[in-house]
Amino acid sequence: IAKCATDHRALVARGIAPAKIHRIDYGFAPGAVRSATGRSAARGVLAHVNGDLKVDLQSPVVLCMSQMHRDGGMELVTRGVRTMVARFPDLRFWFVGDGPSRESFYSFMRGEGVRASFAMPGTFLDSDELMAAADVYLQVDDEGLDHFLPAAVAAELPIVAVRSESIRGVLGATAAAESAVTWYDSGQSKSLNQAIRQVIDNLPERRTAATALRRMLLRERPQRDMIDAHIALARRLVDAKSDPHSRSLVEGAL
Repeated sequence: IAKCATDHRALVARGIAPAKIHRIDYGFAPGAVRSATGRSAARGVLAHVNGDLKVDLQSPVVLCMSQMHRDGGMELVTRGVRTMVARFPDLRFWFVGDGPSRESFYSFMRGEGVRASFAMPGTFLDSDELMAAADVYLQVDDEGLDHFLPAAVAAELPIVAVRSESIRGVLGATAAAESAVTWYDSGQSKSLNQAIRQVIDNLPERRTAATALRRMLLRERPQRDMIDAHIALARRLVDAKSDPHSRSLVEGAL
């Protein structure tokens, strides 16, 4: 099953016959309507769960959800926290996830003197409150494309993302999607810092773009269509077991 055009091309490049590839695009579900009241309530809930997530209502929060390992996207972000906080003293970073470099990242940022500006609360099974409480969602790699990125879209969060064909595949290669996301170059601290600064400096405008992106994706690729496509494929698989002539049409999904 190919979830986007990028996946489709990759499977073909690996030698899989096009007839055996089943294209089912990512689907997007509507989230709760974003509001100042909802943001405040979500921050209150999270502060109760983990004191490190307590933050003033006026402080912008950048949410990053990924694995923590050396030479990855998360490391690049940690190395830019001091620069960002120097520009925006009230800015807060929430690094959600785990990984082999979690402790070293934590120690590094403490050494940078920015302990009050970040939180590493571990892994969350439910990201609804995190998305509702944050102001910016940071996609640093191709992890979380099945859930976290669509959840950020549903929450109408302005998105800062590394330039990636996979991420473009999820959001769609349209002019609207391209303009709604603030992109940065992989491995480039300056590019990342500029992207975050651009969003924080223009939060009202970027929120409007995030709302437009959500509306477009809900209209063009609703989650119910994705679910219906999976059900239809499953039914064809069942039918193929009783009809040998149709087996070749679905054997690529077995």
